[in-house]
Amino acid sequence: MFTFNNLPFEIRAQIRKLTVEPRTVEVTILWEERPYRLASTTPMPAALKVCQEARNMELYKQVFSELGDGLRYVWLNLDIDMVSISNRVSFPFKPVAHMIKRLKFQRGNQEECFYHFESKEIRTFVNAEEIHVICEDGYENWGGATWPGDEGH
Repeated sequence: MFTFNNLPFEIRAQIRKLTVEPRTVEVTILWEERPYRLASTTPMPAALKVCQEARNMELYKQVFSELGDGLRYVWLNLDIDMVSISNRVSFPFKPVAHMIKRLKFQRGNQEECFYHFESKEIRTFVNAEEIHVICEDGYENWGGATWPGDEGH
């Protein structure tokens, strides 16, 4: 019987690359526990569960171990995956903000904490190419928001 593993490595590698699709990956810091702990509800990509050869191809990388206790990480393809911090505060992500190219978060721009403090922290995501904002208080309240790459703010 001819199996997938009987294929030449180059063909197996091409097939595995075709399995990589953009994902939205939920990432959070659990503050209730000491030491703080990195967590994600997004499952590990299926391609990485198959075998060591697939993990060695570096289709995804273990990232964000700088956050929390340093023992945990998230599997991400930083070129295509969207990092979602939902409605969590962004300042804990400051050490890895420069790594994130696609960011998603949910906020109200009229919330005092976000408006006065956290909105400035969003600018630390200097390499963000795409930002999705779920506007809890409506789009019209976001007209004066500053973003990574804004000059003079």
